[in-house]
Amino acid sequence: MSGNVGVRVVHVENEGSGFIQQNGGTVFIRNGAQVTLANTFLARGGKADFTRVLPSINLEYAPTDKIKVRGGYNITMDLPTFNALRASGSIGVATTPSQTPGGIGTFNNFTADTGNPLLKPTLSNNFDVSLEYYGRAGTSFHIAPFYKRLTNLPIYALTTRQVTVQFTDGTTENVAASATDYSNSTKAANVKGVEVGGRFFFDMLPGALAGIGFEGNYTFIKSSNPGDVYRDITGAVRNDAPLVGLSKHNLNATLLYERNPISLRIAYSWRSRYLLSTNSNGTNGTYTYYSAPGVVDNQNGGPDASTQIALPIYGGNYGSVDAGVRFKVNDQFSFGVQGTNLTAATQRTLMGGYPGGKLVGRSWFQADRRISTGINLAF
Repeated sequence: MSGNVGVRVVHVENEGSGFIQQNGGTVFIRNGAQVTLANTFLARGGKADFTRVLPSINLEYAPTDKIKVRGGYNITMDLPTFNALRASGSIGVATTPSQTPGGIGTFNNFTADTGNPLLKPTLSNNFDVSLEYYGRAGTSFHIAPFYKRLTNLPIYALTTRQVTVQFTDGTTENVAASATDYSNSTKAANVKGVEVGGRFFFDMLPGALAGIGFEGNYTFIKSSNPGDVYRDITGAVRNDAPLVGLSKHNLNATLLYERNPISLRIAYSWRSRYLLSTNSNGTNGTYTYYSAPGVVDNQNGGPDASTQIALPIYGGNYGSVDAGVRFKVNDQFSFGVQGTNLTAATQRTLMGGYPGGKLVGRSWFQADRRISTGINLAF
């Protein structure tokens, strides 16, 4: 039995200053009258400091030379991005373009976008366990379940809040705006899963075939982030999206060959779809929702007939193949060739928020194949 225990104390100070800019010069029709937003700047700032205690404990039990059981608990901290901490922001208006060329657009809703210099750091309570088996040289196997509880995650979500707008005629008005703001989640997010993996060589084969090997792992992840919300295609607020960036299924498989003077790798990586954003540019606008043919349904409850949406954006299933080979001429000289994305895989993004969990294609990205070569010299 062996292990270690420790604690880290971290003090963080954040301070930001900037301006909330009202995007002036926008002319639109509102309540039957033509109005224009004034060009204004409002100073804004804030500062905050935090002290966090981050403990860590790790234990290892090795009943034999080939078996190890590890367990660990620690708290880790992550800071918000500079973009999330910015004090600056903007106020504007969304309009429906006129059907007449050169005509004035019709008011839909006011908009706002700001950072938050008072954001707290994110804390993650992490529990990890692993069972590892080390057979003969070059052979290993492991299974490792894990659980994480994250608090104070920074959320970039669409909300409605009151702002003060100023018009060119000198009047001001307190209005409800569709705001894309940063805030700390008031609910904890959870991540749980398990990884299974191993590595072995066919060293029982004769001659050069003994250099063939395989390495692979599979990770299953289930996550929930109830503090992050989006608005589906009907305008209803939902909080059933997973944590950003995490795929439920993740697979890596590598064919190995190690036999002097050749070292070869052919690797395939694949992941299932994963959340990119619950509030993405281009999918968080307003539109007229028809609950039945010819029947306009105002889901937002305001005086206009617009429905506010903020559809979640997902990265689609994606897999790619990489390969590399290195030749060792002698102890001083070797050279190699590396290939990336050899299958020229296409990455898709998908929009959610549709009835029945349906996903709709949004964009496609084609990545290039890349071939590179290099030499190593030792003197």
